[in-house]
Amino acid sequence: MDTGAKPVDGLVRSDVVSTTSSKHRETWSSRSSFLLAAIGAAVGFGNVWRFPAVVYEYGGGAFFFPYILAMVLIGIPLLVQEIAMGQHLQSNDVAVNAYFHKTFKGVGVASIMSGLFVAMYYVPMISWCLRAFFESFGKMRDDWEDISGSDATQYFFHDVIGTYTLNEDRRPTRIIPLNVVYLALTWIIVGCCMSFGLKR
Repeated sequence: MDTGAKPVDGLVRSDVVSTTSSKHRETWSSRSSFLLAAIGAAVGFGNVWRFPAVVYEYGGGAFFFPYILAMVLIGIPLLVQEIAMGQHLQSNDVAVNAYFHKTFKGVGVASIMSGLFVAMYYVPMISWCLRAFFESFGKMRDDWEDISGSDATQYFFHDVIGTYTLNEDRRPTRIIPLNVVYLALTWIIVGCCMSFGLKR
């Protein structure tokens, strides 16, 4: 009886791969599509805004050298291992880690949850940017013809984010209805991008 499991190095892990081999799994239409998706997932606000500030704050080269070392010795090998094993087993992250040992399933679950937490972190920031973008076509276009950098900063942090009503402990004190609308819009856009599967 064929369980659908794939032999790997002379071993058959039917408990790991048999559940997914019988199902149709979507694949990328081209290598460039995968590369663009991977770059889009890796490059974000932190690379553009936060990383240069952190490098400057913690000593420039003194911080950059261990960062590069950790990336070369830990980050890149783990990335290659995850992509290679996922492509080889044609399975999800949980099953790939369970292939090594069943107790490693938690590693796969943790990586999936990390992606969720990153999305929950980025989506509100994107919603703020969307609000500022659309409001720039309204009365701001005429009223702020000669706007300065400090005025723009004050608008974003005070009006868009609403930090001017925060207490000393920096905890939220109110709900900004317009931000709720743009937050829902952003989540809808994310959902639409994911609901149709891999683009071909």
